[in-house]
Parts: sequence; structure tokens; C-alpha cells
Amino acid sequence: MAHPVPLVASEADLRAVPDDRIAHLVDGVIYSHARPRIPHAEVCGAIHRELSYLFNDTRRSGPGGWLFLIEAELALGHDILVPDIAAWRRERLPRAPSATQFSIAPDWVCEILSPSTEAFDRGPKRRSYARAQVPYLWYVQPESKLIEVFRKQGDFYASVADGLFTERITLEPFEAVAIELGELGEWADAKPDE
Repeated sequence: MAHPVPLVASEADLRAVPDDRIAHLVDGVIYSHARPRIPHAEVCGAIHRELSYLFNDTRRSGPGGWLFLIEAELALGHDILVPDIAAWRRERLPRAPSATQFSIAPDWVCEILSPSTEAFDRGPKRRSYARAQVPYLWYVQPESKLIEVFRKQGDFYASVADGLFTERITLEPFEAVAIELGELGEWADAKPDE
């Protein structure tokens, strides 16, 4: 008995997704969702600002050494992903290339979880990051004000820490300086994405 060959989506199929949606191509399947609402963007922006201030430029108060980008399109093997925030150590990527996609896997990724995207973020997207050897992955849960930190160990991610926005916290891979995200608590109460 012959088994049907599953249809595999291509990058052309990904580009056909309307611009009002964020689309990913993982394992030949297109996943798309609505663009984030304002509270989600505020949480993402606040994390980006805090980490960029401390770790993006050595002329500021922190140790520097990182390049941070919001919603950068990553071409990782056969997968195309758009993380909420991604960062590269400057020794691996001194400056952002002018291309529309990055083929260099980031050293850290942060995903802001919402009810509509959590299963994808924790499932297919996480497996793609593991295949691409992304060393660190953060999940931010705005409603519970929790940041979960995972480090790549072998083929999987192991939970190594967590912390609340309302606390001054030190989290890998940015353990050189404690970060303060207390203001996120106000935005988290607004329910990011339903």
C-alpha cells in the first residue's frame, strides 16, 4: 500500500502569508499568527531596552558585548523563524548584516508567551532553536510576571533559572549584571495577546 507524500511548504508559501501576520516555516509547515498587541510589544520593548542598555554598548553602564534585535527573521537550516528578541555575542556577529534574514543562529532568544502562541513557542519553535544550537532561550510569561531561563544541554533545553519581573534578578547568559524589569508588571496586567 502506498503512503501519501505529505505536502511540504516552501519559502515562497511563507512569503504569501499576509503582512498583518507573523509567519514561520518549521519542518516544512507554515505557522502564522496575528501580529502582537500593544501590551506584548511593550513587554518585548522593555526587555530589549533593559538588556540593550546594559549589554549592547560598552560606553554605557554594563559590560556590553551583545547585539540585540527585535523580530529579526532567522533562516536556520530549512526553518525560517521570527523570535520576539534575539541576541548575538559581538565576537560572532559584530554588527547586523544588511540582508533581510540572518543565517547565523543567535546566542540567546526571548519569546513573550501568549495563549495563542505558547504551544508553538514551546514546541516546534523550541525544537528548531535546539537544532540550530541556540545556547539560551528565555520564556516570558507576562500574566504571572515570570521569566524562565533554559540552557541548551545536548539535544534539549534544561531549565536553569527563573525570576519575577518584580525582583532584581541575575539570569544567564547576562549574569554579569542584575536586571530590573519591575515596570513590566504594569504592562503584564493588560493581558498581552489573547
